[in-house]
Amino acid sequence: MEMKLLNDFNAPKGPARLFYASDSARRAHASAPDLGIPPSEIQRAALDSSLDQSAYMRGNAVRILGVAFKVFDHYDDAAFCKACETHLRRHDVYHTGFHYRNGDWASRTVAPADIELAGESVTVDPEASDQSFAALIDARQPRIPDWDLFSFSALGIENASAEAENPEFTVAVCLDHLLTDGFSIFMIFEEIMMFYEAFRAGADRVEELPLQALHADYARRDAAYCAQLSADSPQVQEWERFKALHDGALPDFPFATGLSDSSDFAPGCMTSIPDFLSVAESEAFEQVCKQANGSLSAGFMAVAALIDRLVRGSDTFTICTPRSTRSTPAEHYTMGWFAHPVPLEFPIADRFADTVAAARQANKAVRFMVGVPIYPAQKVIDPTLSSMPPEMTSLSFIDTRLIPTFRDLSAHAYTVIGTRRNAKSVHYWVNRVGHGTNLNFMHPYTPEMAAGLPAFADLFRQIVDTVIATGDCDLAAERQRWQALVDSYEATPAPLIRAAA
Repeated sequence: MEMKLLNDFNAPKGPARLFYASDSARRAHASAPDLGIPPSEIQRAALDSSLDQSAYMRGNAVRILGVAFKVFDHYDDAAFCKACETHLRRHDVYHTGFHYRNGDWASRTVAPADIELAGESVTVDPEASDQSFAALIDARQPRIPDWDLFSFSALGIENASAEAENPEFTVAVCLDHLLTDGFSIFMIFEEIMMFYEAFRAGADRVEELPLQALHADYARRDAAYCAQLSADSPQVQEWERFKALHDGALPDFPFATGLSDSSDFAPGCMTSIPDFLSVAESEAFEQVCKQANGSLSAGFMAVAALIDRLVRGSDTFTICTPRSTRSTPAEHYTMGWFAHPVPLEFPIADRFADTVAAARQANKAVRFMVGVPIYPAQKVIDPTLSSMPPEMTSLSFIDTRLIPTFRDLSAHAYTVIGTRRNAKSVHYWVNRVGHGTNLNFMHPYTPEMAAGLPAFADLFRQIVDTVIATGDCDLAAERQRWQALVDSYEATPAPLIRAAA
């Protein structure tokens, strides 16, 4: 599994088919009823951010989170269109669109049967600025407050003609982040493959699909729960305490980004290290984590914490990390944005073994925060605020081995694709995949980051190597070695902001 910005995605050159909602589907939605479906709280944050007319947010008007993968079969236009329509009709998050009215977000919900796609033939040419896949999508992709925030593309189809001996083409699905999270995009891959294979074989429908839930039920539950929050709610108080630790802000990256003012931003960039750890190294590291009463995810958190201690002298590690809000088996088979960041804090010891145990305990202790993003919590304290959150550095961990897919992701060149034209903060993902562990960063493109990211990645690797080799990593026992390593980097540490707890 790889992660790439849309601009960096190597789309096959040549004829392609792009599918968007048809004109009749758009008319059906425009006259569809308001069923009283609210946005979930994290959807509300995304919707509110679309109202921001600053240069920073205008540049991020298209916020794609999608997926690309190869299909090793002949291309059948009708079967592909039907597979995509079946996916759209199956999941109700695609049926509801939002528009701003009288100071709030109202919704319309179209009937599934009225959703249909229309195809367009294009030619992808990466060497022509207006015909690269990214340019074609950017010119056509609907954006908030449009309803149809999705597109489906079949690329490289000349290599999958009826006469091709070894046919293959690439599917690219581009969704606004409003409709999906990092878990749901695996479901797109599984369903499109399943439906396409069935329709190619002549089936009219696919039977015995996993039971899915309604995203609308989740949104109503989420909105109702957050509506009853008060200043005395433990989750609101925890967010306020956590923000106070950072002088009203949220955690930042240990190395300087080159952005000094809150209004500063830079072009967004994705830096990926696809084979950061091998399978054997990943398994060895996980084993040490478990022996220290930790877990793999806590282990990566602990490594990030030790870096903060080495670079900035931190005694406590703070980070925002996404947590899933899926609460039933059916919701695990439901498209939507079922995740939000929670505030994580734990003490940093000199030894990895102690730090990973603290990280695991913190991961357990923060469970009461699941279901309360910062967006509604900060509005409880100050109702004049929008739902937009402060900028934050976040650390995500995904173990793709636990994703309910029956296919080899690597064999299909499974790639997460997204857009981030402008960036202020650093978000990074440690992904455990079939062939090891990947490390990925979304960050501002600045000279400072060009120095800071390699330094961070090198420290990360050095700590992991030490843990694997010795069963621990004791910073105090080898203080001179670690300090010399930090001093050798050209990167500049970021200032450490910590108020009294």
